[in-house]
Amino acid sequence: MSIEVHLEHIVKAFDTTVAVNDVSLEIREGELFFLLGPSGCGKSTFLRIVAGFYQPDVGDLRFGDRVINNLPPHKRNTGMVFQNYALWPHMTVFENVEYGLTLRKIDKGTRKKKVTEVLEVVRMPEYADRPVNKLSGGQQQRIALARALVVEPDVLLLDEPLSNLDAQLRLEMRQEIKRIHSQAGTTSIYVTHDQQEALSLADRMAVMKDGKIIQVGSPREVYRFPTNAFVASFIGETNFIRGTIQSQSNGAAEIWTEIGTLRSTTVYHKFTDGEDVICSIRPESIHIEESAPAEAPNQLRAKVLSVTYLGRIEEYQLALGNQLAVKAILYNPGTQGKNIDDILNLWISAEDVIPLPASVPDDEDR
Repeated sequence: MSIEVHLEHIVKAFDTTVAVNDVSLEIREGELFFLLGPSGCGKSTFLRIVAGFYQPDVGDLRFGDRVINNLPPHKRNTGMVFQNYALWPHMTVFENVEYGLTLRKIDKGTRKKKVTEVLEVVRMPEYADRPVNKLSGGQQQRIALARALVVEPDVLLLDEPLSNLDAQLRLEMRQEIKRIHSQAGTTSIYVTHDQQEALSLADRMAVMKDGKIIQVGSPREVYRFPTNAFVASFIGETNFIRGTIQSQSNGAAEIWTEIGTLRSTTVYHKFTDGEDVICSIRPESIHIEESAPAEAPNQLRAKVLSVTYLGRIEEYQLALGNQLAVKAILYNPGTQGKNIDDILNLWISAEDVIPLPASVPDDEDR
């Protein structure tokens, strides 16, 4: 069974620090929902409130129609996967997965059936009798997931579960988590600071900063339509170019900048003519051409400052105008790259120039 989770004006403070500040959120039944943000933004406190380790100072937490503010953790029917897995090293895989069922006083026959079934889900049935301290990190992560799922939780909570794995194993486990969630269908809340994990796995996500929810949406919505400069810089990479709205009509705008007038057809904030804005332009949206198509918008010339070859992509630091440096990415760069001091012709699609309210995130927020 899975349920909806509702947070209504939740506040949690520790002394004078407000870790969760008036958060209202609805997590849908069966959803794989991601919560992400920089260190100290409140996302782990949020998860512990849902788990019952902390009680909110203000507001209501509901599972379905039930307010559970004062319900202890062991009565919430949640499963939790911790960053360090929290497995019992002296037990076998089977015993670790069985542990939660034993605490619930489930009969032995039912325990065996449920453990066998969930080990099939995580593709680990042949490891049932193996001590967990003989498993690899990825295998231990699967067992931690199995232990959380075997009790058939209403809500599955995952606290940066892949952070202890190496880069290649994280990629593999992302797909496993997606498959396991799809098979189990449990409402899941996944906390991470890894943007790529969130973008690749989430049904929806919430971005947090300073205890507040800044934006909620699908990965594509948040990446393509960030609500402000903080979200644009935190979810992926971007270039910021300051400008002033010259004119606008029907979701399009002409924006004066220090490198010339840029055209945008993705204006979803309300601006007035003459208002200062900051344009977000993703590195992958900068087209590097020997000669741009005649009809291409936002044509520019740039000088190559540095080149980084990474196989499938090549990254460029480019100088626009007198001083402005931007990053561009070329996919499938081929055998002959650009050189430092080369002069390049660039163009940027008008839909990839995103004007945002004029505030630049601090370095520590990036």
